[in-house]
Amino acid sequence: MKLHHIIYVSKGIDITEKKLNDILATSRSVNAAKHITGMLLYIDGKFFQVLEGKREDIEDLYAKIKLDQRHEQVTTVSDHPIAFRTFKGWSMRYNAISEKEFYSLSGISSWQTLFALKPGPSENIAYVFSRKFTDKTFPSANWWS
Repeated sequence: MKLHHIIYVSKGIDITEKKLNDILATSRSVNAAKHITGMLLYIDGKFFQVLEGKREDIEDLYAKIKLDQRHEQVTTVSDHPIAFRTFKGWSMRYNAISEKEFYSLSGISSWQTLFALKPGPSENIAYVFSRKFTDKTFPSANWWS
């Protein structure tokens, strides 16, 4: 199977803990059924999400995400074929972090930088950041527990 990924960022609208839990429950169920893997970071009211799997499945899911009323300014920052899954075994890994922690971990200087990215080559900064999680020890072994 040829693999594909999409990374997007968006701004949440009135996100509560209940809304986050609903998003995660739905994501994990739908993704497991479609063999979609990825991660979701919630960063001070904003989302950074990686979706990976079969291109058609990813594109269908992403079309639905863009219509979701819980966020706005959904912006594709990476969209291309991949050789292997970064988040194998994770139907949707999740963590909530501060912007300061995100900037420190990613090396990305601002959200405006992300919203201005063109979803081009695999070397773009969003993709490079997502690849840091490949061995599931970044940024530490217990960060995801």
